[in-house]
Amino acid sequence: MEVAETMPPTATILTSPEGIKVVIFGSTHVSFTSVEEAQHVVATFTPRVVFLELCNQRKQLLQAPIQREPVEELTAAAFLQEVSQRGIIGGVNLALATYMASLGDHLGIDFTPGAEFIGAYQEAAKHFNVVPQPDAGAGMIQLGDRDIHVTLKRALRALTVWDKVKLAWTFMSDSIESVTAEDLESLKNSDVVTELFLELGQEQPRLLEPLLFERDRYMRYRLRQTCTRLAKFLDTDTGQRATEAWGEGSGTVVAVVGLGHMRGIVERWDDEVDLEDMHRISHVPPEPWGDCLARYTIYAVGVATIVGMGYATYRGVRWVAFSPPGTSLPVPTVSTATH
Repeated sequence: MEVAETMPPTATILTSPEGIKVVIFGSTHVSFTSVEEAQHVVATFTPRVVFLELCNQRKQLLQAPIQREPVEELTAAAFLQEVSQRGIIGGVNLALATYMASLGDHLGIDFTPGAEFIGAYQEAAKHFNVVPQPDAGAGMIQLGDRDIHVTLKRALRALTVWDKVKLAWTFMSDSIESVTAEDLESLKNSDVVTELFLELGQEQPRLLEPLLFERDRYMRYRLRQTCTRLAKFLDTDTGQRATEAWGEGSGTVVAVVGLGHMRGIVERWDDEVDLEDMHRISHVPPEPWGDCLARYTIYAVGVATIVGMGYATYRGVRWVAFSPPGTSLPVPTVSTATH
């Protein structure tokens, strides 16, 4: 493992078992320098494949402008509307996006969160000489992160009902206004999303595995897969002709990921891939029976409350409509008879 002298300090060069050069760039997500450095890495190595920390559910980000538009403050009504349309996962996505935008306002950032992926994609399009299609399988642009719905569902399933209540309270009670100037300065030199997950992990340790560590292993596996496919392609006649036309970068993959994930990928790069673990973390586990029972209990209590209020309203309206004028409301009496 070596770091190219002309590369940003968060860029590292690895080699796959098949001999494919892998340049991993770690982004902070909140510094425009990361956007420029991601573009610089892609332009320098002219790779055959660009690997991004995105999934199919988030690939529309690549069509967004680098300069972001103002984001309105998240209201309870907007959150509930998102939940009604796209489920609780959609609501969580909206909350995270709004948080990142608010953090950007405090940092004086006017570019889209994840702009380093947009920048790398746009730079790749220049030397590919076509508009590459983002793909979770084979292709010039590889989307290497786990499906965000799987990640969020695994995170929620890892929590008990009480943990979920505490997590909701954390989101409602914490404010971006509490971030200090020192905090902001330190965020400019770190992966802000990983820092957010680590902070949540202090309150909810069970969240770290699905939100951070599982994704480290998943992206390492996907990156290794990408190298294997590229090596097999280069061994074909078509691949050899492509190598002659493409040049030195034909055997190179550039990966743009968060700085926190970069550490997890690099440290275990040469480890054997555990396929059983990959299968396990690629799926959502069944809902624990306790959570299922609590969820249906809440539903039942809610329905019973609504029915009770409806019945009480019906009795009251009926009494007003059919009682003679001047009649007072009946008052329940308690019998004092003794036997």
